[in-house]
Amino acid sequence: DRSFNFYELTSALGKGEEFTVDPSVAGADWIYGSNLEDGTYHIDIMVWRDDDSQVPDENPMNNIWFESFELVYGDADDDGITDDMDNCSDTPDGEEVDDYGCSSYQNGGPYLNAFPTGSGGDIEDYEMSLDVNEGGANITVEATELVNGIYYKIDWYIYEPDTYGDLVAEGEWSFNATSNYVEYSIEQEVFNELGTGCYQFIGRLAWYDEPGAGGWHMIEGEDWPFTLDMPFSACEGPDEGPMTFVCGDGVEVPFLWVNDGEEDCADGSDEQQYDEFGDRINWIDCHDGSEVWIEQVNNGLDDCPDGEDEGGEEGECPFSSEDYC
Repeated sequence: DRSFNFYELTSALGKGEEFTVDPSVAGADWIYGSNLEDGTYHIDIMVWRDDDSQVPDENPMNNIWFESFELVYGDADDDGITDDMDNCSDTPDGEEVDDYGCSSYQNGGPYLNAFPTGSGGDIEDYEMSLDVNEGGANITVEATELVNGIYYKIDWYIYEPDTYGDLVAEGEWSFNATSNYVEYSIEQEVFNELGTGCYQFIGRLAWYDEPGAGGWHMIEGEDWPFTLDMPFSACEGPDEGPMTFVCGDGVEVPFLWVNDGEEDCADGSDEQQYDEFGDRINWIDCHDGSEVWIEQVNNGLDDCPDGEDEGGEEGECPFSSEDYC
């Protein structure tokens, strides 16, 4: 079971002359590089005189040159796609890839989207009503660009607006992806229990690695404020949003997630990290310029002079009007 490829030099060579094949102009008969599969190859070069008889050189040893070589492509990131076909040669361990060696994350997905059901993106849509005759209150949560066979989790939280001080509702959905899209809904009953007020929604999408290989890895999160039976104008600082922690890669997570025992940042910076000698290496900066170790954050003690390591002050009315408190 052999296949052959024949290529003839376009012009004769004089004694001592060299010829290098230029693949860009060699034509369809020339196969090289990534067009070849792994395997053993043989090169035969036959030399003929440039005259009418086209007989070989008188010395048989000058007529044929024979060489064999093994062609094996590497797999730098060990994702099962050889480097000659791999468009993403730095895929992290454990991520499922497509035929071109790229994971869904490297291709720009998956994505998490959450919005008031039926919303057209207008700010008024986030001022929801508990009255079902006025549309009621529901939130649609969807994930797109999922990879079949990967185990995912979507969890969501609803906080009162004072820097995530009070968690008032939460839930999650875990699933093994069988398509690239899923959709869930947070129903009216959840919001009926909350009652009138200003709230903050948080959602996050994560995927699960093999046991012992890292556990859950956060892919994407989103958060936004909403109200129930009251305007945003009655909320304290609705445009400022809640207090967040900025991870090393620039992604923001709720400040309440810092030092909670679970690494929500890709680099683990929201949990205490140590160098090879066991010394602590990550901290937060207080307002006065002093520093507090991550393990001191959200521990119930005000280590920063202004107490910002505990997520801000509690007990204050979060609304601009006392009528809603």
